[in-house]
Amino acid sequence: MQELDKVIESEREVLGNIIKDNSLLLKAIDALKEDDFYSGPHQLLYKTMKELYKQDNNFDAVILLNKLKDKIKENLITVTEISNISLCGIKSTFKSHLEAVIESSRQRKISKLMQNVANSEKSSEDKINYIQDELIKMNVETEEDKILTTKDLMRMAADKVQEAYETKGGITGVPTGINILDNATNGLERQDMIVLAARPSIGKTAIVLKILENIQGNALLVQLDMGLKAIGCRMLATDTNMENGRISRGRLDDDEWIEFTKSLNRLAQKDNLFFYSPSSATIGKIRTKAKQLKIKHGLDVIILDHIGKLKPEIKGSKYEQASDNSNKIKQVARELEVAFVALSQLSRAVEQRPDKHPILADLRDSGSIEEDADTIGMLYREGYYTAREKGERIRSDTLEVSFQKVRNGRLGTVKFHYDLETQKLLPLNE
Repeated sequence: MQELDKVIESEREVLGNIIKDNSLLLKAIDALKEDDFYSGPHQLLYKTMKELYKQDNNFDAVILLNKLKDKIKENLITVTEISNISLCGIKSTFKSHLEAVIESSRQRKISKLMQNVANSEKSSEDKINYIQDELIKMNVETEEDKILTTKDLMRMAADKVQEAYETKGGITGVPTGINILDNATNGLERQDMIVLAARPSIGKTAIVLKILENIQGNALLVQLDMGLKAIGCRMLATDTNMENGRISRGRLDDDEWIEFTKSLNRLAQKDNLFFYSPSSATIGKIRTKAKQLKIKHGLDVIILDHIGKLKPEIKGSKYEQASDNSNKIKQVARELEVAFVALSQLSRAVEQRPDKHPILADLRDSGSIEEDADTIGMLYREGYYTAREKGERIRSDTLEVSFQKVRNGRLGTVKFHYDLETQKLLPLNE
C-alpha cells in the first residue's frame, strides 16, 4: 500500500469510528482540524460532524446523507463515499489512526513551509522567525500536552471508575486471564511499565508464556534472549503437556504426533499474538515496530525479554545507559497507551545472601528501573537453589512472584506450580 493510500485509509477509519460512536469526536476535536484531512470529501464530512455535534445532535450515516444532500448534488461528496466510510472503524485502533492522520498533516505542512521558505526572498533572520511562527501554529495540542482543568481531571477519573465498574472484578488494565495476577495488579494497566525480575533460569520466560496463553488483548513479544523457534517449542510443550526437550528433538510417538499436530493448529489460530526477534535492538527500533503494529492491528501489551539485552542509545556509563533505556520504555508505554512488561535479569548479588529472595534493592545496578516502573514483581524458586546445592535435578517447583511495588494494585505474593519439563505454570492460590 502506497503512503497516500495509507493516509486515506486512516482518515476513513477515524471518520467511520466517529459515525459509529459520536463521543469519539471529543477525542479528535481538539487535535484534528478539517484541513488535517488530505481528502476534500473527508474534510467536508468532518466539518459537518462537528457542526451537528456542537448543536447537540447525534448523527449516523443517514443523518449525514440528509445534511449533505446539497453538497452531494454539487458532487463535492458522494453517497457511496459516506456509506462506505460508515462501515469503517475498529474502536481499538481509533487513537492510532487519529495520530497517523495528524502526523501526515504535519508532514505536508512542513514540506509546504520549507518550499515557501526556499522560494522566499526574505532575509535569513526573517525566514527563521517565519518558520518559528508557523511551527508554533502547527503545534496542535494533544490530550497529553494540554493543561487540564479540574473538570477535565474529574471527567478522566469518572471514566476510569466507570470502566472499572463495567469490568468484571473491577480490572481496569488488560486482563492477563490469570486471576491471581489480575487481582494483584488490577490487570496490565495501559501506560504502565511493569517489571518482572529474577536470576537466570528462575522462570521469567515461563510466566511470559503463561500471560501470552491467556492474554485478553493484542500482545507483542520482543524476544532478545532466545530464538523464536525455541519460544514456539515451549508454547507447544505447555499446550500439549509434553516435555519441552522431547518436542525440540522431535522424539514423539504416534499418539504424541497427533496431539502435537492438534496443538500446532490450535495455537496457529491465535491471531492476537505477535513476535519480533531482531539480532539486536534499541528501544527506538522497538517503538517504531510497535507503532506500526498498533496502527495496523491494534496493540495492548508489549513484553520485552529482556531489558538487559537492549542496545544503548546514548554514550555514558552502564548505569546511565540502563537508566536511559528504562526512561524510554516508560515513554513508549505512555505514548502508545500500552502496558509495557519488561523482564530484568538480576545480578549475582542475590545469591550471596543467606536469604535469596530478591528485593527492590537488587535492581539498583539496573539504572532507574526501580523509580520508573509502576509495578515490580520479583520471581523466586526455593527448589532451584536447593537442587543446585544438592546437585539434584528437579521436575517441578513452586514459582513465587512477589509484587514489591504496585501503583494500581496491592503488595503481596502469588504462587504457581511450575512443571519444569513442560514449562507449564498452574496458579496455586487461586
